[in-house]
Amino acid sequence: MRDFPNGIRACRKRANLSMTELAERVGTSRNQIYKLEVGERQLTLEWIRRLAPAIGCREEELLSLPRQDKMPQLPENAYRIEKHGHYLVLRLNEPTEIYLSLHPLFAPIDPSE
Repeated sequence: MRDFPNGIRACRKRANLSMTELAERVGTSRNQIYKLEVGERQLTLEWIRRLAPAIGCREEELLSLPRQDKMPQLPENAYRIEKHGHYLVLRLNEPTEIYLSLHPLFAPIDPSE
């Protein structure tokens, strides 16, 4: 099952890095980078924290999604942040008070939207 699309490929391309070069920087395989880019492997917070400095981008850029009119159907545990007409979507198994306090803009998605 595929995870949400993300911004890894766009950030990697902007940095003029191949998948192999990025894999070497974060200590993984090219295949793992591919799986992360296409959503075959879940983009966890640990991966985000490893990839962002290796690429030279902000962590939130790795989570970028297309505009709302191109967004996939969101599961119940998805949270969305809107900024400048673009959306950042995170899926949390159990949103914690500490994590949500770091991101005060989080709000549960209303399935009726």
